[in-house]
Amino acid sequence: MKIGEFRGAVNALNWNRHDLSGATRQEFVAMDVRSRLERHIVIVTGLLPLVHVRFAHDLERARSAIESAQATIVRWEGYRAEGQD
Repeated sequence: MKIGEFRGAVNALNWNRHDLSGATRQEFVAMDVRSRLERHIVIVTGLLPLVHVRFAHDLERARSAIESAQATIVRWEGYRAEGQD
């Protein structure tokens, strides 16, 4: 695997997460945020061990992207739970 492919996967994860930011709260709650982000999280997580340590900045950027995407899922789940009360 080339570093460009890894960066592309990280960019796809970030793009999908950022794309959600334009939605209203109602639109955000109505989306299937978990499945949309989780597939990208799985891809990037699976690629992490394949990236050489000399690309430490890219590895850190990927870990940060994963954490941010997971936080977005948690926020989405919280909003959905509020709506079910």
